[in-house]
Amino acid sequence: MANSGNFTSSNYQGRSVRFEWSVASQNIEGNYTDINWTFKGYGGSSTWYYTHNAYLNINGSRVYTQGSGSVKLTNGYVLKTGTTRIYHNADGTKSFGADGGAGIYTTAVNCTGSGSWDLPTIPRASSFSVSGNTLNSQISVSISRASSNFTHTLIYQLGSITRQYTGLTTSASFTPPITDANEFPSNSSSKNATLTLITYNGGTEIGRKAIDYTLYLGSETDYNPTFTYTLSDSENLDYGSYVQNVSKLSGVISATAKYGASIKSYSIRFDDNIYTSANFTTSKPISRSGNVTGTIVVTDTRDKSTTQTFTISVLAYNKPTINSFSVARDETTPSNAIVDIDIDVTSLGNHNSKTFLLKYKSSNDLTYTTIQLNNSSYSLDTQQTIVISENYSYEFVLSITDDFNTTERTINISSAFDLMNYNASGKGIAFGKVSERNAMEVQMDLYYKGNLLEQLVTQQVQYYNASWVLHSNSWTSTNFDALRIAINTFMWGMNNYRSLIYIFDANNSYENVIAGSYVSGVAGITSPFGDDTPSIPHTITIKTITHTYTIQKDYDTSEVTVTIT
Repeated sequence: MANSGNFTSSNYQGRSVRFEWSVASQNIEGNYTDINWTFKGYGGSSTWYYTHNAYLNINGSRVYTQGSGSVKLTNGYVLKTGTTRIYHNADGTKSFGADGGAGIYTTAVNCTGSGSWDLPTIPRASSFSVSGNTLNSQISVSISRASSNFTHTLIYQLGSITRQYTGLTTSASFTPPITDANEFPSNSSSKNATLTLITYNGGTEIGRKAIDYTLYLGSETDYNPTFTYTLSDSENLDYGSYVQNVSKLSGVISATAKYGASIKSYSIRFDDNIYTSANFTTSKPISRSGNVTGTIVVTDTRDKSTTQTFTISVLAYNKPTINSFSVARDETTPSNAIVDIDIDVTSLGNHNSKTFLLKYKSSNDLTYTTIQLNNSSYSLDTQQTIVISENYSYEFVLSITDDFNTTERTINISSAFDLMNYNASGKGIAFGKVSERNAMEVQMDLYYKGNLLEQLVTQQVQYYNASWVLHSNSWTSTNFDALRIAINTFMWGMNNYRSLIYIFDANNSYENVIAGSYVSGVAGITSPFGDDTPSIPHTITIKTITHTYTIQKDYDTSEVTVTIT
């Protein structure tokens, strides 16, 4: 850009014409520049030359034409001076040119010259800066204008939204509302916007400038999703509260994302578990009681989330409990069975129904006799006396039932004590009890001295479930039911043995003995059920139901496990 300039024409014998210019002033409102200029003779050694038909054009317009006749042109002789106004482009820029010539020492123009220059740009469109970039917060615009007469219009564009703020001079401020977030991508917390500043001189637009910048969502909770929820007992219980260890919590969440977002995830934390569906049911019954709390978190695609906490009331509940249960024959009157019972049932606010039953039968009976115990309270601590036969062993079953569970325990008692008793069939004898089968039965301790030439040991225990463990020649279990298992160890001499496993049904039917499950060996070298013990599955029929059983020894503990499925 130039504030002055010149050109010199071609010459005749060193004499030429020269154009010189300089900026006189610039008018911002008018968008023009005034230049001062001089057109004169230049150079040469002679004192003067006749010159004819000199001319000068500036910015495309003729500003000087020599009249008729001649001029004595000397070095520095001024042909013409003047001031010319040059209007700029709308953006304030301007380039202009000038050309001129003369006929030196001749009437025809024989010396010409020209030049072009860029004038200093006249400020037009005002510049501006922006502070603030968050929805629902003030955005400030500072305007720097070239003339105090300039006014402005600010245009805000965000997606499909356009807003205008008019009559501005040196500043502006506005607050984009939260609803502008509808223009944001559903998975983004930011969006590019454009601010355009239009500059006017009077009512005429003289320029515009635009800035692209990024808007962000604020931290207000107004952007967060909203939701409602309903909770219920999946077991549809009618106790006024949930029930511990029985109820499962079900929930339905209805959520709405805001301003163009969508729901991304659900997180329900309850009872040490996390569930991620809007429709959920806990995977297990509620393990706690009292006021049990949980939280629901709903998150949208912009990672905005809302959390709510809920509390439910859970009634404490345990399965019916048998605190103690014992049965024994009265020492004075063996035909009386003394039954001691201590039981508890959870009341659930007196809504839990309950049944207390005591059942018994002799080894000679096929069906039970049932006694309905007093269930007016949720606890019972009682002693019952039941008349039974002295000639048979008995099975007693205590059964407690509430709305959800049944707890049972079984006890077997022997026939009445008799030092020695013969079976009526003449084929059986018993010591310490009344004989009940065609066999020798012993219900008393045995002491002996001397060498044992042959020994038969039978251990018979009544258990249920699927597993018994033999350890130190004793069967151990915590479960009871109507299956019997026995191990017979035959020893002859001092070193040899053979072991045979039996499994009986509740009636002690020998038809259901497991066949072939025995081993032989040398005592002290190989324990019973040693390396030859079958561990592959076998089958046995108990009460018309076929079961699979295996026998396996743990060589580290020398325990033998019999498993029935």
